[in-house]
Amino acid sequence: MKLRELMEKVDLSSNNETDGDLESFAQELFASPPYGWSPVFGDRVKGYYIKKWLCTDTWVGLVAYFWNGEPLAVSYQSARKSSEKFQFVSVDVANRLKSFILELTESNDPEPTLADLDEELGETYTVNWASELLVSEAFYEGEKVKIFPVYHTDYSQPSATWKLVDVEFPNGEVLKVSVENLRIPYHLRKEVN
Repeated sequence: MKLRELMEKVDLSSNNETDGDLESFAQELFASPPYGWSPVFGDRVKGYYIKKWLCTDTWVGLVAYFWNGEPLAVSYQSARKSSEKFQFVSVDVANRLKSFILELTESNDPEPTLADLDEELGETYTVNWASELLVSEAFYEGEKVKIFPVYHTDYSQPSATWKLVDVEFPNGEVLKVSVENLRIPYHLRKEVN
C-alpha cells in the first residue's frame, strides 16, 4: 500500500491519536525555532499511528499528522530516545503551518518585566552564608575589615557556624563575626578624579 493510501485509511479514533507538538514541528520548519506551547496547536494538529510499537514506556513508529483534518505530514521515530523525523505532504502546507506557528508563539510572548530603576537598594548588600562570600573586604559596624578566606569542608558542624568568618580590623584585631553583620559594597567602577 502507498503512503497516500495509508494516510487516507489510518484509524482516526482517539485510542490511536497523539497531539501534535508545536516545538517538534517548529524545529523542523525553522533554522532558529520559536519555542512555546499552545493548546490551540494540540487541538488542531493531531497525529494517528499508521504503525506503532512500545519502546520502554513510549509509543513510537510511523504517524500521519493532520491539521484541521487536512493531511499535513508523516513522522517516523524508531525508538523513545530517537528524534522524530518529519516529512510534509507539500511545501504549501508546510509554509502555512510555519505562519500558524509564528502566530501562536508571538501571541504567547510574555510582557517583559521592567526594573524599577528608582528602587532604593542602599549602599551595601549582605550574604547569608560564609561560603557565599566572593570578596576579601567589607564593612563591619561601619569599619572596613579584611575577610579571611573561608573554606567550609566540615559540614558536620552545626549550620550556625557556617555563617561565621574571621575578620581583621585596621588595628590588627581579629574577630569572628556573622556574615549577616557584614556590609559588602556594590561592585562599582572606581571613580576617577
